[in-house]
Amino acid sequence: MTPPARCDSIAPMTRNIGNQRVLDALADTVAPLSPVDLAPHGPPECDPHAASRYVEGAELGRGGLGVVVEAFDQDLRSTVALKRPRSDVMGERAVVELVREAQITAQLDHPNIPAVHALGIDSVGRPFFTMTRLRGRALSQILSERRTDPDTAGEFSTPRLLRIFLQVGFAVAFAHSRGVLHRDLKPQNIIVGEFGEVRLVDWGIAKVIADADAEDDRPALSTSAPHEGTQVGAFVGTPGYAAPEQVRGQADIDGRADVYALGALLYEMLTGRPPVTGPTMAAVVAGTLEGSIPPVHTLVHLDERLAAVVHKALELERGARYADVLAMLADVEALIEGRPVSALHEGAIKRVGRWYLGRSLRVARLKTVHIDCLAWACFVLGASTGMYMMTLDLPWPDLWAWALLVFGILAFIPVAYTLARKPRPEDPGVLHAFTGAPSTRPHHDTLGTAPTVPREPPGE
Repeated sequence: MTPPARCDSIAPMTRNIGNQRVLDALADTVAPLSPVDLAPHGPPECDPHAASRYVEGAELGRGGLGVVVEAFDQDLRSTVALKRPRSDVMGERAVVELVREAQITAQLDHPNIPAVHALGIDSVGRPFFTMTRLRGRALSQILSERRTDPDTAGEFSTPRLLRIFLQVGFAVAFAHSRGVLHRDLKPQNIIVGEFGEVRLVDWGIAKVIADADAEDDRPALSTSAPHEGTQVGAFVGTPGYAAPEQVRGQADIDGRADVYALGALLYEMLTGRPPVTGPTMAAVVAGTLEGSIPPVHTLVHLDERLAAVVHKALELERGARYADVLAMLADVEALIEGRPVSALHEGAIKRVGRWYLGRSLRVARLKTVHIDCLAWACFVLGASTGMYMMTLDLPWPDLWAWALLVFGILAFIPVAYTLARKPRPEDPGVLHAFTGAPSTRPHHDTLGTAPTVPREPPGE
């Protein structure tokens, strides 16, 4: 294919990385991205209108290689986010990164992943792509405010955070189904809107699973924060969230690396801190490789089933983690619905007790009847005993046997009912436990909530 003529207005400093370089980048990415059908339908042309079409506004953010600005699309009359390489790092690597990110993100057509609208080259030879302009706050900001602001803590309760987590998880699961690993899941890369929108962003270091050798030496995006940004050099990812095999730089990482990152994300959503912390990056990396993660229950009080889900995802050995993201999400959904989770074995007595202490309307009615019946059974036992002691002429053995039978049947009602019935939407669970007026009984709040200031684990 003969590349189109370059624009005369391309600046000399960017001439060597102009339209031809984007064409080369597109050609380089066709083969590795073919498993997810990311092949372009023709090269972008150096069209001055591509730049004049957008009226740029304020800068929205920047990373190690790219900058994102707000722009108004005069053709479609809509506000978009426009991303291009930073002028101080403009080069082949930045162009390849940008084109790959645009292609991968555009292919992942999912409600929780921002849509890409256009990929092109502006009049001065800079490649760019436009995507949905997201409005909201980063999850990292929400979690920070939740630790200190009671209003935010009330607005973003544990059930709502779990619903946010589910949306992020389904976006990751969809990407895995298309052969793409995110590799940089963290609160900073999740945008939460005020109308319930949840978007997983920054696919700049995503890895196409079929392309085992393509990105091993690629630098990752970075930020000014010492421990929060994606690091450059030894591995691709963010210390504290990256899986141990990812930290070691293994080339054979799979979806379980993102499962680990989701576990780290859920850990921070519940406790207010990442699972692995340290004074230096080296300490964080060492803690990740050693599996030095404080148990969740040492930081917050919460349901043991939820703690089991978190720690199963954060297992040091990937074979011990959830097999895939959907398996983890199935446990989270079971938790919300008040059902047992695969990460924790529960006996029948514990399941019955958790169900019987719930606040479902059906359960409340059953408890009322059950307590009344038990009261009558106790009355029969007491009356029989009293009459026997008074040496009344009554058939004592028969009366005692019937009283015991009635007592046993009534006491076993909830056990038999719970084991025989199928789960229903109205069963007690996270959503039921946190709706309506606050409960004064501790067992009603089945998940618990993070305290305003998380406690440090003993000995830390």
